[in-house]
Amino acid sequence: MNALLKGETLYSDGWTVDYPWIRTLFQAGREDITFRVSALEMVLKEEDFLSWDKTKAMVREKIGAGRHRASWDARVIQETFLELQSQKKKVGFAPTENTFVD
Repeated sequence: MNALLKGETLYSDGWTVDYPWIRTLFQAGREDITFRVSALEMVLKEEDFLSWDKTKAMVREKIGAGRHRASWDARVIQETFLELQSQKKKVGFAPTENTFVD
């Protein structure tokens, strides 16, 4: 993970569970974490939250059922995020680095 994610931010939908697990894993391996772990909510907007569950259900149906495994869950979350971004582009709104909500 360090080699792949060095200096990057890994976003998690279960940060309060995932970060302690990752920290414990790295401590057991006597390794420093070279990436950040942050809550997925940090990159989602209010409109994303409003359509998250519906979009996630659509993505699950589209890619098929999978076992409750971290890799499958991660794929569903990634595809859901990408689908939300795609929907924004279709309606003429795509966030930029200068898009802020005050």
